[in-house]
Amino acid sequence: MITKLIFYSILNISFLYGLSFNQITNYTLNNSEELQIAKFDILIENEELNIISSEYYPQVSFVVNLEDSNSLSDSVTSTYIDNSSVSNSNTKQSYSKLSMNYDLYSFGRTDIKRELQEYNKESLVYAYCKKSNELTEKLLEYYYQSLTYQNKNRLLKEILEKKNEIYNSNKRLFELGDIDNITLISSSIEIANLYSEISNNDKLLFESLTQLSVISKYKISKGIQLESLKYNFTDNEKINFKNTHESKSLEYQMKSKKKQIKLIEKDYLPTISLYSKYDIYGSDENSFSTSLENMESNSFKVGVSLSWNLFNGFKTTSSRRKAILELKQMNYKYNLARDDFNMQLEVNSNNNISEKAILEQKMKNLEFSTANEKSSNRLSNIGEISKLEKLNLSILKKYKEIDYIEEKEKVGYELTKKAILLGKGSECIVR
Repeated sequence: MITKLIFYSILNISFLYGLSFNQITNYTLNNSEELQIAKFDILIENEELNIISSEYYPQVSFVVNLEDSNSLSDSVTSTYIDNSSVSNSNTKQSYSKLSMNYDLYSFGRTDIKRELQEYNKESLVYAYCKKSNELTEKLLEYYYQSLTYQNKNRLLKEILEKKNEIYNSNKRLFELGDIDNITLISSSIEIANLYSEISNNDKLLFESLTQLSVISKYKISKGIQLESLKYNFTDNEKINFKNTHESKSLEYQMKSKKKQIKLIEKDYLPTISLYSKYDIYGSDENSFSTSLENMESNSFKVGVSLSWNLFNGFKTTSSRRKAILELKQMNYKYNLARDDFNMQLEVNSNNNISEKAILEQKMKNLEFSTANEKSSNRLSNIGEISKLEKLNLSILKKYKEIDYIEEKEKVGYELTKKAILLGKGSECIVR
């Protein structure tokens, strides 16, 4: 509890200055009700495993019975109806019984049931981790959108400042008669369009941050600066579907189904059990307390029984066929999931290659534009170019910066998505 409080305190302080994708992911996974439900499924299966383990032990029971028996007939003959005796005397009876039952040999039924349950539990653990990955991927979508809108708005506002400078310069030149009215109006329209674009971008940013807040269960204000997504081009790691959380979950489901088939087949075989019973009995015509005092050993039984279901209307045969069909269906589900994973991985890898080339080109464009801006500053200082030309080159450089940053974040998004798909850096840990 104290560790969680420290974690949340640190997280809240960091949110005041900036927010990274890793921070919001950790907070979400620690507070997700959906994951908590999945966690309880695992805990429930674990208790079911304990219930099955109890079959390894004998079942011991103890019964104490006090009975007031009153006959309403003069008959003294002992009479039984089904398994109940008809009272033929007036007595107070005390009776206790200690009994034990134990399955000596059930042809491995309990072992199979336990293994089946362990596979069920492991399947749920990996299903939990798959759900965790899906939640992380959903977070990534809205984090990336929000980051894109936020970066673009910041640079558009810088462009707006320079556009306003150009408009003010054009206004002075128009008043001096150096430019016509069309040039001034054109400059004004550009500013109006830019205001509209910024306003629309603000709306999209607000919507995206709202969705991010809903998923993460943390209120994220528009003023929080989102940190850039990390990326690494040297990451060429290949991974097989068999190593993913989804694959392991499906594999354990199939293992569990195979054990279920074996368990059903055991129904064709008998169960050998050991049983024993020790009876103590006492009676008196008038008093319960005297009947208790009169209690003494009455009988002791011990024996071995064989229970064998010889015919159940083909229920066992049908149950086995049903389980086999379900196993075949699981194999198709596994193949479908594997093919879908491989397709996603191939698309992602191809995107990474193309996005890398695009990013390198946009970086060169930005470098070229930055060099032009520096050159324009020198030329402007010596009067070789006008202030308007200098501002236009600076605006062009800002647009190149927007293109580069958008592409850079897109690459970070694709690589982060690939890392989630591969389960990198997120071992299967139930929080």
